[in-house]
Amino acid sequence: SVARRIKIEASWYAIDNGTDSTLGAAEVSILRGSTVIMKQRLRGRPDTETEELNWGTGGSIVVFDDPSAGAESYHLAINSVAAVGGTTTLRATATTPAQLAVSEVGL
Repeated sequence: SVARRIKIEASWYAIDNGTDSTLGAAEVSILRGSTVIMKQRLRGRPDTETEELNWGTGGSIVVFDDPSAGAESYHLAINSVAAVGGTTTLRATATTPAQLAVSEVGL
Protein backbone atom coordinates (compact mmCIF):
# COMPACT_ATOMS: atom_id res chain seq x y z
CA SER A 1 0.00 0.00 0.00
CA VAL A 2 1.03 3.61 -0.54
CA ALA A 3 1.67 5.67 2.58
CA ARG A 4 0.49 9.27 2.94
CA ARG A 5 2.30 12.06 4.73
CA ILE A 6 0.14 14.70 6.42
CA LYS A 7 1.35 17.99 7.92
CA ILE A 8 -0.74 19.43 10.76
CA GLU A 9 -0.09 22.99 11.98
CA ALA A 10 -1.88 24.61 14.90
CA SER A 11 -1.51 28.02 16.50
CA TRP A 12 -3.42 29.66 19.33
CA TYR A 13 -3.60 32.36 21.99
CA ALA A 14 -3.88 31.12 25.59
CA ILE A 15 -5.05 33.16 28.56
CA ASP A 16 -5.35 32.25 32.23
CA ASN A 17 -7.75 33.40 34.94
CA GLY A 18 -5.13 33.04 37.68
CA THR A 19 -2.63 35.52 39.05
CA ASP A 20 1.15 35.50 38.67
CA SER A 21 1.39 33.04 41.58
CA THR A 22 -1.58 30.80 40.66
CA LEU A 23 -1.31 30.33 36.91
CA GLY A 24 -2.86 27.19 35.47
CA ALA A 25 -0.93 24.65 33.45
CA ALA A 26 -2.42 22.92 30.44
CA GLU A 27 -1.62 20.46 27.68
CA VAL A 28 -2.51 21.41 24.13
CA SER A 29 -2.82 18.36 21.89
CA ILE A 30 -3.32 17.56 18.23
CA LEU A 31 -5.40 14.44 17.80
CA ARG A 32 -6.23 12.13 14.91
CA GLY A 33 -9.62 10.84 15.94
CA SER A 34 -9.08 9.99 19.62
CA THR A 35 -5.32 9.35 19.27
CA VAL A 36 -2.95 12.06 20.52
CA ILE A 37 -0.18 12.50 17.97
CA MET A 38 1.52 15.50 19.62
CA LYS A 39 1.09 17.42 22.85
CA GLN A 40 2.75 20.42 24.40
CA ARG A 41 2.50 21.82 27.92
CA LEU A 42 1.97 25.51 28.51
CA ARG A 43 1.09 28.05 31.16
CA GLY A 44 -1.20 30.87 30.23
CA ARG A 45 -0.50 34.41 31.33
CA PRO A 46 -3.10 36.16 33.49
CA ASP A 47 -5.82 38.44 32.17
CA THR A 48 -5.47 40.53 35.33
CA GLU A 49 -2.50 42.58 34.07
CA THR A 50 -3.27 46.29 33.66
CA GLU A 51 -1.78 46.35 30.15
CA GLU A 52 -3.64 44.11 27.67
CA LEU A 53 -0.43 43.52 25.70
CA ASN A 54 0.82 41.53 28.71
CA TRP A 55 -2.21 39.21 28.65
CA GLY A 56 -1.93 35.67 27.40
CA THR A 57 0.69 33.83 25.43
CA GLY A 58 0.80 32.48 21.89
CA GLY A 59 1.76 28.96 20.94
CA SER A 60 2.09 26.64 17.99
CA ILE A 61 2.66 23.01 17.08
CA VAL A 62 3.74 21.50 13.76
CA VAL A 63 3.65 17.73 13.41
CA PHE A 64 3.76 15.19 10.58
CA ASP A 65 1.53 12.13 10.53
CA ASP A 66 1.48 8.95 8.45
CA PRO A 67 -2.15 7.80 8.70
CA SER A 68 -3.54 4.64 7.16
CA ALA A 69 -5.73 4.73 4.06
CA GLY A 70 -9.12 6.43 4.31
CA ALA A 71 -10.51 9.66 5.71
CA GLU A 72 -9.09 11.04 8.94
CA SER A 73 -10.28 13.77 11.30
CA TYR A 74 -7.82 16.02 13.17
CA HIS A 75 -8.56 18.41 16.02
CA LEU A 76 -6.93 20.63 18.63
CA ALA A 77 -7.72 20.08 22.32
CA ILE A 78 -6.70 21.66 25.62
CA ASN A 79 -6.73 19.87 28.97
CA SER A 80 -5.87 21.12 32.44
CA VAL A 81 -2.90 19.61 34.22
CA ALA A 82 -3.97 18.42 37.68
CA ALA A 83 -2.79 20.02 40.92
CA VAL A 84 -2.04 23.45 39.45
CA GLY A 85 -4.10 26.58 40.18
CA GLY A 86 -5.91 28.72 37.63
CA THR A 87 -7.64 27.75 34.39
CA THR A 88 -5.98 28.21 31.03
CA THR A 89 -8.23 28.59 27.99
CA LEU A 90 -7.61 28.99 24.29
CA ARG A 91 -9.11 32.18 22.95
CA ALA A 92 -10.15 32.50 19.32
CA THR A 93 -11.57 35.82 18.16
CA ALA A 94 -11.30 38.05 15.11
CA THR A 95 -8.26 39.77 16.64
CA THR A 96 -6.70 36.66 18.25
CA PRO A 97 -7.41 33.84 15.79
CA ALA A 98 -6.67 30.16 16.34
CA GLN A 99 -5.71 27.95 13.43
CA LEU A 100 -5.60 24.28 12.53
CA ALA A 101 -4.26 23.60 9.05
CA VAL A 102 -4.04 20.09 7.62
CA SER A 103 -2.31 19.42 4.30
CA GLU A 104 -1.08 16.40 2.40
CA VAL A 105 2.63 16.87 1.73
CA GLY A 106 3.52 13.72 -0.17
CA LEU A 107 4.02 10.02 -0.07
